[in-house]
Amino acid sequence: MFRAAAYSLGCHNGTMINCKLYRTFQSLTVNVNVTLRSTPSVRSSVDEVAELCSLSHIVCLQEHWLFPHELSLLSNISAAFLAIGS
Repeated sequence: MFRAAAYSLGCHNGTMINCKLYRTFQSLTVNVNVTLRSTPSVRSSVDEVAELCSLSHIVCLQEHWLFPHELSLLSNISAAFLAIGS
């Protein structure tokens, strides 16, 4: 089980957050890059989102403007990412 520590969420559009996760009972530190991005129309920004995926471990998109039947597009941006959308 991991617990998050040493992170800040006072971020702006496109900001990468460097989080440190500490594993209980072990001295393992893992750096995780999280990117938050407001992306009006993911359909016209697929290349930009794919670039964010190559730079980050977690990408959070806001305002993607996708209809429920189009959410599968998120899974096609990067094979390395699990996409969940609503």
